[in-house]
Amino acid sequence: MNSLPLTLVILTNNSEINLSKIVDFWKYFSEVIIVDDQSTDNTEKIAKNFGAKFISRKLSGDFASQRNITLTIAKNSWVLFLDDDEQIGLNFIDELNSIDWENTPYSAFKIKRVDMFLGQKLTHGEVWQASHDGIIRLVKKSVGEFVGPVHETFVTSEKVGRLKSSITHFAHESISSFLQKINLYSTLRAQELLSAKKKVFITSLFFYPLAKFIYSYFLLLGFLDKEAGFIYSFLMSFHSFLVRAKLLVKTSD
Repeated sequence: MNSLPLTLVILTNNSEINLSKIVDFWKYFSEVIIVDDQSTDNTEKIAKNFGAKFISRKLSGDFASQRNITLTIAKNSWVLFLDDDEQIGLNFIDELNSIDWENTPYSAFKIKRVDMFLGQKLTHGEVWQASHDGIIRLVKKSVGEFVGPVHETFVTSEKVGRLKSSITHFAHESISSFLQKINLYSTLRAQELLSAKKKVFITSLFFYPLAKFIYSYFLLLGFLDKEAGFIYSFLMSFHSFLVRAKLLVKTSD
């Protein structure tokens, strides 16, 4: 099988364990680029040993910038973006091989993402849109860009298709790792809101997280994911609390 005329991009930070789980799929791509946020483990060694182009670039709280930089240096016209905790299968590769990349009417593709949390598949709550509608992760260069420093999205005015295959996201294998990520992301989100000169009131520290939990757990049917669905919805509402608490502290300085 010839290598796909695609560039695979993976964002990393101390990702030696996660990279070791997906390096077997790098051989299917004609180029692999690792954009690394100053790892201190063996991430760089693994990347280079398996033939990836390694770029050390400080995140500086801007995930969109990390992705957009690769759109300027990738040698292929098409770029597939994965996070280091996401995996694909052979059916995914087969579907990519079935696409006529020079004549496809699309300039980007949405890909469904299956979220695994505490060893269980989530299909409702906040992950509903990603698992049912998909997120844009396969793009043609020069048709758009990623926007938003946290939970960045690809924006384009071109026609967007949808793959049948999906990405599996092994987000959090423990509550402690989830809390670490929540602490990081809430800090970045608070800074984003501060830069946008958003204001927060002390009452929103209670009502906004409560509303978010009700929306995710009940309206988006998070309760159908049972115990994992409750924990996920609760912790994401806690994320909302931390964002506003941190923003309140910053605006009070």
